[in-house]
Amino acid sequence: MVHASWWYYFSKFTEFFDT
Repeated sequence: MVHASWWYYFSKFTEFFDT
């Protein structure tokens, strides 16, 4: 599950901008 690796940080990054 290497694809979820960058997706995990991407999700956190988007959440940070969504605040």
